[in-house]
Amino acid sequence: LVAAWRDSRAGDDITDIYMATSTDYGASWSANIRVDHAVDGYAADYPALVSYAGNVFMIWQDNRNGSWDIYFTNLGQP
Repeated sequence: LVAAWRDSRAGDDITDIYMATSTDYGASWSANIRVDHAVDGYAADYPALVSYAGNVFMIWQDNRNGSWDIYFTNLGQP
């Protein structure tokens, strides 16, 4: 399993995108990993996960360039 969410744990009310994985159907989870690359002070939002051919891809939007652009990364085979 792979879970993704937005989180404002930095305390500045700006959200970042995090993920975690589970190999035992959710009984335990990996450490949280920040996925977005937004510069501090800019928000990331709306994470989505897609699985294809054994790989997991994450898509999100952030406003690091002053407008809400779409970004993605290949998380590989978690």
